[in-house]
Amino acid sequence: SYDYDNALLIAVDIPDNKRVDIDNFLSFKNVIKIDHHPLVDKFGDIELIDENASSACELVYEVLNNTKLKITKSIAEHLYIGIVSDTNRFLYNVNYKTFKLISDMIKNYDLEIDKLYSKTYSKPLAEVRLMGHIASTIKVDKYGFAFIEIDEDVISSLGADISAASNMINDFNNINEVIVWVFATKDIKNNIIRVNIRSRGPIINEIAAKYGGGGHKFASGVRTEKKEVVDQLVKDLIKECKKYSEESGEANGSN
Repeated sequence: SYDYDNALLIAVDIPDNKRVDIDNFLSFKNVIKIDHHPLVDKFGDIELIDENASSACELVYEVLNNTKLKITKSIAEHLYIGIVSDTNRFLYNVNYKTFKLISDMIKNYDLEIDKLYSKTYSKPLAEVRLMGHIASTIKVDKYGFAFIEIDEDVISSLGADISAASNMINDFNNINEVIVWVFATKDIKNNIIRVNIRSRGPIINEIAAKYGGGGHKFASGVRTEKKEVVDQLVKDLIKECKKYSEESGEANGSN
């Protein structure tokens, strides 16, 4: 339990109050929100929101640099990993400011980026096998829309876990025939279907928001308890992908 009358809550990387995993969080004496997603809900007494920032970790680093708080090497390493992973190794939502900040971090805290990359992206064999299963079963239509519904029993049978399956969506970024791809993973324990969406062209966050989700233009997600919501979301994404493919001439043709 919390002593709400004297407690401060700092909500990071959360665009709307539905994603705050603390009951009665508005009972905290003060709430600070730090986020880089498009504004959905205003729920903090103090809000730092910058859609042009690469990640929430970039904003946290800037905040710390403007206080008397000390950044240790360990803190810098974790913030670096946060920036790298949230941008999918600097592929999304980065600009000169991000690289300048990263350069400063490496210089000021003597970061060993080769070791940090290895620590972040090395995978156990079970996850590699799960990637193989996804690659061999994912369905791709002729307009470049790819979809897979990942069964939790299959994940368990391969020795992986559900969070690993969700995180693998970024590993499918460089498939020529795919423009928009969706992973739907059912979390049986919590009775939630986690839908992760990525795009190399069509804007997807507006569609995700229609179903209670959100995110960035090319990286979004939805959580729902209803299979019908997933089905309708997929239909809307297929329609958007088809429109984009026909207008851009990027229709690929696959299976």
